[in-house]
Amino acid sequence: MNNKIIPPIVIIMLIAAGGGIWFYNARQKPTTATQAPGNYSGSAAVPPAEENLPDASGWMAYADKNSGFSFKYPQKFGANVWHPVQWPPAITVIAAGQDPIATGCPKLNENSTKQIGEPGATANGTKVTLNTGSDIGAGQLYSEYCYIFDNNKGSLAVIDFIIQSHTGCGFGGCGAYCGTEYEKECQNLDRKTEIGTTIMQIIETASFEAQK
Repeated sequence: MNNKIIPPIVIIMLIAAGGGIWFYNARQKPTTATQAPGNYSGSAAVPPAEENLPDASGWMAYADKNSGFSFKYPQKFGANVWHPVQWPPAITVIAAGQDPIATGCPKLNENSTKQIGEPGATANGTKVTLNTGSDIGAGQLYSEYCYIFDNNKGSLAVIDFIIQSHTGCGFGGCGAYCGTEYEKECQNLDRKTEIGTTIMQIIETASFEAQK
């Protein structure tokens, strides 16, 4: 079996540079040279085609009464070769004056590969910024997607997704899954479709009560 081994530093660079693009280039207007990759463009994002969306019926709901921030998420999220480190995703309501990344996404705050996005908006008009980063440890790739929501009245909310997968999955290799029943699943992993589409749909449900 011919398995390609990609150096860890190459994978880190690929994820840090492209993680946000996988999630958003299907729904944004064409980016310009002045726009950072992987963020909302500042205009309302275009939702993915309805036939490509996962079934959101029966999703769980989160709501913070003090800030009015809410969003919906599936009860389960993951597969045999990847899974979120924490589920439901970590949610933090930020007080005025606090650093949202340091407070809501502490691991990303310490990550030297992080990319800071620029403010944009979801289709429902909620202001949001996507910040991304990645890290590798013990053959595992940790991709982080830190979303900061702003109601323009001093309230911030952060949803932090950290996805764990094997370093070889989705990059042509099969890593620890070679010779197992999950070999093909690892080789064929499409992060944009399998992970990004659901995360995009979760983000589109987020809003502050005052904006409804």
